[in-house]
Amino acid sequence: MTKLSSLDELYDAKAAIEQLKSTEPKLHEKLIHVVSLTRQLQIQYHYMGCLLMDDDPCNHTPTYVKSSVLELYHEEIERLKQDSDFAYVQQLFINHQKVGYPKISLLVLGAKPEKIKGSTIIK
Repeated sequence: MTKLSSLDELYDAKAAIEQLKSTEPKLHEKLIHVVSLTRQLQIQYHYMGCLLMDDDPCNHTPTYVKSSVLELYHEEIERLKQDSDFAYVQQLFINHQKVGYPKISLLVLGAKPEKIKGSTIIK
């Protein structure tokens, strides 16, 4: 499946992330931690998004990550989900689902909307 993101949608998502950062800085830091961990473990952002949103990760489950490492990753995801304000993160992903988990993740990490506009292929 291909997701197309307009520059306006990316700017809107970036603004929502900045709003989260200013209103819920600790939650924002937890989100950055999980997104950074996802990147460092080379796990697909779509897999992370599915876990955060309680969606079926389908074909996105990494097969190259040791089960013990994946278990630790899941614990970090759950730690974020247990935050009393986690609904703000869910709302961010819901409101900007057309942008997609990968691009939202890149925006969380500080990517500029101009650099990531266009299509993303979701396998």
